[in-house]
Order: sequence, then C-alpha cells, then structure tokens
Amino acid sequence: MKFRKKPVVVEAMRLPPIDEDASEELIAFLDSAPKDTIYSDYDGGVSIATLEGTMRGDPGDWIIKGVNGEFYPCKNDVFMKSYEIVEPIPSNVYWSPESANFYSGVTKSGLGSEFYMVWKHRVSEFPVIEFK
Repeated sequence: MKFRKKPVVVEAMRLPPIDEDASEELIAFLDSAPKDTIYSDYDGGVSIATLEGTMRGDPGDWIIKGVNGEFYPCKNDVFMKSYEIVEPIPSNVYWSPESANFYSGVTKSGLGSEFYMVWKHRVSEFPVIEFK
C-alpha cells in the first residue's frame, strides 16, 4: 500500500551558517520549545530531545515546529523536497530554492534566518520565484 502525508502547516526556521549569529527571531522560535528540549551545541548546531531520542541540527538545517508543538531538525535537501511557502512573499524579496535562502530584491543581500516563514508540507516540486 502507498500513502501520502496529509498537508499540514508547520513553522520552521533555518539555522544560520557557522559564521553568522542567530537572529532574535530564531532565538525566540527556539525558546518557544518546551523546557529542556533544545540545547545549543556551541558549534552552530543544536541538540533536540525528541520522542525518538536526541537529534542534531547542524548549521543550514531547518528546525521545524510540528503540529503537536514538537520540534525536530530537517536537512535542507529533504526540507526543500517536502515543504512549500504558504505565506505570501513580500514583493521586494526573492526566494532561491536552490540555496534555500531569501534575498532582498533591492540589494540581493542574504536575509538568512532573519526572514521567518510558515511552511506547508507538499509532494510536488518547488516553484521558482523571481525578483519583483
């Protein structure tokens, strides 16, 4: 038998590269996890206590808050195949699915983890959104 995941909306934020500081939005997002769930590994990654055991989120991974309020990491390539943006992207922002980063449409500088989005699970491929 084959099954397809039900579409659900989740919150997610991407851990920044090792040479970037975490944004206030990311810190608040991680702090919203239940007490003693997420720990900084002081190398840019985090350890997350899940029902399946402790899972590691590395720089560039996405941290997802699931439908029951649980947190878990997801590698970028899996995230890009499984989720799509459900909130409108502002007209001055460009989304690069190849790098999984948001960029300012004016300066083309990276917005990184400071750009907080809500995502929805999906099966089909990711659309490419061009500069406006």
